[in-house]
This record gives sequence, structure tokens and C-alpha cells, in this order.
Amino acid sequence: MVKITKKQNLLLIDIIGFHKIWALKHQLRVTKQDVISAYQNESELEKSKGFRFGTYIPNFITAGTFRKLDGTTNFWDVMNTKNTIIIELRNNFYHKLYLEVENPIETITLLTS
Repeated sequence: MVKITKKQNLLLIDIIGFHKIWALKHQLRVTKQDVISAYQNESELEKSKGFRFGTYIPNFITAGTFRKLDGTTNFWDVMNTKNTIIIELRNNFYHKLYLEVENPIETITLLTS
């Protein structure tokens, strides 16, 4: 799970607890203008994730950096798909961030306001 906070034009995405170990990261920083959209889509979570640098245990956790054959790189930190949001980015190392948050609706509102 992650906690997202907004500081001026910067989004700080803090990875919480043991997820730091599984994802091999403790924080991501994204500028607000790099966010294209934020949404929920459970069917998108079922697609192939790609090659991983992190942890993948089916039906338990997907965490870390995943690179697809088309060249896109995505970051995942997901255990509970119902609380997962997808953040699409531009001008960033990651194309999309798949993040489990405590309150998806509130977080999407924060990201899109």
C-alpha cells in the first residue's frame, strides 16, 4: 500500500511497510503536470505485467518495476485490486503506476484536482 501526499507541484508516493522490500523502492516523486489521468480499472490489472524487478506472487502481491515487450515500464504495488488506482504519466520513467491506496475515490480526486 502507498500513501500519496501533494506538496505544491509535486506528488510524493510513499511506499509503506514491507511493501518497500517487495517493491525495492521506498518513494516515488512525480510532478503534477506529468499526470495524464488517474482511474480504476480492474480488468486492466489482469493483463500481462511484463518482466519484473521486484516481487510477483500470483493472487497475493505484485510489487516493483515491470517492463513490457513494447518498451513501456510500469510500477506496481498491489495486493488488493479493489483499492487499486492507475496513474497514467507523461515525461516520466514510468508509463503507469498501479498503486493500492486506502481510499481510491479520495486519492483520484486529489490527483485530478
